[in-house]
Order: sequence, then structure tokens, then C-alpha cells
Amino acid sequence: LLVADNVSTPMVALVDLFGNVGSDSSGDLYVQTILESDSTSVSWHSLSAGTVDTVYYADAAYNDSLIYIAYCAKDTSIGSSSYILAAAYNLNNSSFQNKKSLFDDPVLAKPAIAAEGDGNVYVALLEDRFHTDTMNVRLKKSTNSGVSWLGTVSVSNNSMDYPLGNVSIAATTDSIVWVGVDFNLGSDYNWGYYYSIDTAQTFTYSGVYSTNDHLSWDQHLGTMNISKSGSFVTVAFKEDTTGTHNVVFGWIQPSAPYHFYNDSLEVISDYAATNTFSPVACTKITHSGSYYLENSAVLYAGWGPTNVYFDGYNFTGVKEKVSNEKTTPNLPYHQHQFQEIMWI
Repeated sequence: LLVADNVSTPMVALVDLFGNVGSDSSGDLYVQTILESDSTSVSWHSLSAGTVDTVYYADAAYNDSLIYIAYCAKDTSIGSSSYILAAAYNLNNSSFQNKKSLFDDPVLAKPAIAAEGDGNVYVALLEDRFHTDTMNVRLKKSTNSGVSWLGTVSVSNNSMDYPLGNVSIAATTDSIVWVGVDFNLGSDYNWGYYYSIDTAQTFTYSGVYSTNDHLSWDQHLGTMNISKSGSFVTVAFKEDTTGTHNVVFGWIQPSAPYHFYNDSLEVISDYAATNTFSPVACTKITHSGSYYLENSAVLYAGWGPTNVYFDGYNFTGVKEKVSNEKTTPNLPYHQHQFQEIMWI
């Protein structure tokens, strides 16, 4: 995450799990901050050490000097079962605050968190308690920057009882919230999204999405990412069939939250995608004179599997790839997940 404190000191923040390496990807949760002006100035801050037995999954979002973290963990200071918890890391005093338990005994899966500029914070999670062992997406909301949380809101209606997978969320300051989720249909994988136009009080199903005539392929949601101005949401996902592994992206405007712009999706990967990490929706910011232009972009892993690629596109309807793709060797172990990146 690109972050700043209340005196506008620019920093890069990493939120990650370290410790146990295994199939559950569990460990201790840390926030690392790196000064943009001096990359050697690195600070580590542990959220979970000493209080949480095991953190399984985590997600992070940033707004106004606070890094909001939602995580799935076992915390014996609260109880013996698993919980979805939330906390905020304050960049002004380098400390954690407002640690809260949001949901008891959830599905052990990564929650998704989004934060607005008006104090609204949203956490989407998977649960199977409210619908008699049928997996569904529910949402928790805070209206005061995570100090307290309202009751859960139902997002999905999984009447077909499909196993659900990756969840992602995006939100704007004008009451619109999007929640995406993977569906496992048994012989096929798809993803779809729900949207709310009343600040996450009620949700409407938009549908499942694929490129033209490829619904029979497997689609796996990566992430949804709101632009810094809040003017559009970028969605990145992976699409697979025998011998073909693509990364796909599209964008949604708040004025029409129920569909992709021009009802179009674009295959953008120049190199076959892998499962090393899910494609990450990003924002590409270009400084032009006195203006800053925002475009959608995607970070993804190519074959190798150690190469990481970043592609950016203009909003002209004609794809325009960044000519100098950035490659990074030695991608870390799979428990590390890219959350957000910006190209400036």
C-alpha cells in the first residue's frame, strides 16, 4: 500500500504473514513501513505476536493515516474458536488500535476489507452458520473508522449451495459498495459480484462474468480496486482452459454499478498467467501538466513462475500497454499475496 501519515510523509506499507510455512499459510501478522525518501528506513510492527495463536489469512486497506486490517485467526484472548477480527495501524504514532472481534466461527478463508474517506469501513467474509451449512458472503460495517461495528448484513443468496472461494470488495464515498466472490460449480469455476447503492444496507446480484463465449472456461476472481479518486473500480481475474491461461480486466463506473463499462472485458496478459498469486487490480497514475490521470492496471505472475508483470491501459477503448514491464525475480512463498500497487 502507498500510505502517508498526517504530515504527508510518503511510505510503502506491507501487511503480511510470517512464521509457519504450510498448507494453512498461518503465522504472525506484521506491518512493515518503508520510507519513500529512504528505502533503507524499515520498521516492523507485529499485530498478532503475544495475543493471537495463529493468523490464517489477512487483507488490508488504507485511508487517512490508518491501515485497516481484517484477518481470520484463532485468538485465545477472546475464545477457543476462530474469528474474523479487525484492527487499524496508526501511521502517526506507529501503533495498533481498535482491535475488534467481528464474527465468530467463520469459514477459514481470507476476508476482504475496504475503507472510504468518510469513516466507513467494510469487511466481507465467508460464513456457513446463518444458512445451515450453506456458504454465503456477509458484510460487517463501521461508520467511525473501526472504533465500533454494526451487525452483519447478508450479501449473497447461495441457494444452489455452491462452495465459495476468494472474496474481494471495493467502495466509494457516494454509498456504493461492490463485493466479488468465486463460485465452485463442481465441473466449472466462475465468479460474480454483488453491489449496493445504499451504503451496504442491501445488495443486488449483478451476474457472473467471462470474456466472450468463454463462460465454460474456469474463471477465478483476483481483486477489485477503487481508483484513488473513486471514479471507477478495476476488476482483475484469471481465465483458464486447456493450454490457455489469461489475465482479464475490466472497469465499473459508480454511475452504473451493475455492469462493466461498455459491457466489455479485455484479455491483457502478454504472458500466460500462473497461480503463483492472483491477479491484482491496480491504478496507474500519470502526471500530465497540472493534472493527474488515472487508468486501470493489473499486476500478475507469468510462467517461470518467478516473473511479475505490470500492464497499464488508457481509458480510450484502445489497449495501450506500458512499454517497460517490470519483472521481479525470486517471488516469495505462496503465503505472501500482493494487495495493491500503484504506478506513478
